[in-house]
Amino acid sequence: MIRVRQLILLTATSLLMVGCPKNPAPETQSFQCDDSSFGSSTSQASSPSQIPQSKTLNVSVYVDGTPSMLGYVTHPQKKQTNYMKTLDLLEGILDRGWTAKTIAKANVEYYRLGEVSKKISRDSFVLAKGSQFYDGKSASFPLLKVSKIETGISPAQDSKLTVIITDLYQKQEDVNKLNTEIYNKYLNQSGNAVGILAIKSEFNGDVYIEDGTNRKFQYNTHDAQGRANSKGFRPFYAIFLGNYPDIADAFSRIKNSRSLPNDSQLVIFSPDHLVADLSYIKSLGDGYKQLPDGIYVRQSFSDGNVVVESVENKVELLEVDKSVAQPVSIPYNLPLKQLDNTLLFDPNDIKIEVIINKVDSIEKKWKPEQKGSALEQAVELSKWQVDQSNNLNFVTTIKPEALSVPGLYTFAFEAIAQDIKAETWWTEWSTDNNFSNDWKTYNLKSFLDSLQRDTSSLIRKRKVVIGRFCYAVQKN
Repeated sequence: MIRVRQLILLTATSLLMVGCPKNPAPETQSFQCDDSSFGSSTSQASSPSQIPQSKTLNVSVYVDGTPSMLGYVTHPQKKQTNYMKTLDLLEGILDRGWTAKTIAKANVEYYRLGEVSKKISRDSFVLAKGSQFYDGKSASFPLLKVSKIETGISPAQDSKLTVIITDLYQKQEDVNKLNTEIYNKYLNQSGNAVGILAIKSEFNGDVYIEDGTNRKFQYNTHDAQGRANSKGFRPFYAIFLGNYPDIADAFSRIKNSRSLPNDSQLVIFSPDHLVADLSYIKSLGDGYKQLPDGIYVRQSFSDGNVVVESVENKVELLEVDKSVAQPVSIPYNLPLKQLDNTLLFDPNDIKIEVIINKVDSIEKKWKPEQKGSALEQAVELSKWQVDQSNNLNFVTTIKPEALSVPGLYTFAFEAIAQDIKAETWWTEWSTDNNFSNDWKTYNLKSFLDSLQRDTSSLIRKRKVVIGRFCYAVQKN
């Protein structure tokens, strides 16, 4: 009888053990600071490599042929000016400077720019280094009264690059029209950009006043013996219109040629391209000395239900002790991967978007927070700066009072550019007084400011991301 009872007890115990499963292993959550963490908020413009460089390229070069350009090819001792040297440089870069890695050979066409544009041969383009191209004394190059730069701007096409060489001698309303044409035919179309190459050159000739009267004044950088005087060289400009990668490659070749005067300027306006790659957090690591008391960097988190692990060191795992009651700030300094010759975004005007998830205490799994949640105040990024070493600096502030419920949380931030910064030379090279007998360009700043405003407007529409910063926070 006793043995039967023992068998019944053993059987019941076995059934009980089978019927009570063990606690399931915690779910591992690999927190990646990539598209999977941002969903539909991901910017199409955040990856510049999406737009490839052209494999074949059609180049149209327009040279302003009006008398206002004559001074750039005039030297008392018949020496080559910076303008003449630049024409040689651009021909070499655009016609013969491509390599098999990019463009084996470009198809280049040349035009003489006036009120209308007339196609010319390469041999005629070579003559743009001489006075006959501008003074109206040659039947091959009749006198042109004024250039309408916008006539050289045709609608953007794939594998097409336009280069316009000019002194920007325009009436004010024509400058506005030029900006409008550039915006409508290039900037407003994804992937396109505007490049400006600005160079100061010797100049001995007439400067025309832009008031419709054909009045002019003499401006000479050299005396009759060819000696340079105290007057500054006068700028001229090459405007590049096309796909960003084609302009960036051309500018790289121009810069690497080491043929430009030291005070030359190269700048690219591109609504789609601000950084070469996104900035990410590099984890502070265990034992980081600047961490406030009660804040700890971890390699992984677990609350018994969910395990959080960082992937590729792009996520900061921060433990907040229950003793921390006041907001705490942590400084970050990250390399900024800026594109060459491209205008810097304004660090004082950055928009932050965040996606927050937390572990639901009842369902024991991750759940997204709705927009407007109080948790959006729990972790904040602020005090954006770009230092002289081209590093991106900001401060992460953790507010424990907004983390009222202990648990696991993830915060995925995108830093979105809103504006680009003007450069100081725009003001230094520009004048709003066309009667001033100096080297500066009339209305240059107005022209460049308009390009800046148009580019910034498109940046805001297209949501250009410059960095992603992700945190997992365990509140004890």
